[in-house]
Amino acid sequence: EFLSYLILVAVNILGMFCLLGGICEFVEFTIPEWESIHFAKVLTFGISLIPAVIMISAMAFMLYELSGNVVSGMLLQFLAALSLSYISGCFYPASFFPESVQLIGKILPSGLATGYASLCMRSETGIFVLIGMFGYTVAFVVITILLRKRKLEQK
Repeated sequence: EFLSYLILVAVNILGMFCLLGGICEFVEFTIPEWESIHFAKVLTFGISLIPAVIMISAMAFMLYELSGNVVSGMLLQFLAALSLSYISGCFYPASFFPESVQLIGKILPSGLATGYASLCMRSETGIFVLIGMFGYTVAFVVITILLRKRKLEQK
């Protein structure tokens, strides 16, 4: 089931980047850094984000398995995404938080995904970020399997 969910999410994300890439072909940007953006560059960036998409999808799938039904799963996922993104500096600059909160925000799944996206934008590779995301992905999948096993044993 996780593979089906992951494929659905990945296809949606890549579709979004294809749409954005197509828009970039026809829009002239006045920002000098964005003038060289074209379809292939946008699509390459979208493809490079696949490890982050896998990790976030595994976390979302685990949260759905943790909840009792679809509505509570959606609420749990929304609240988790909102709080993790806030602490990681996606909504509010992380530099305004105390250093301890900044450190926690960097090692949370959303912080790793944001850091990885930043590395991808600069065409850099961060092996430690990839290892961290792989660790989170494995942990989320294992927790999901254990939760599913426990639910099936209770029935």
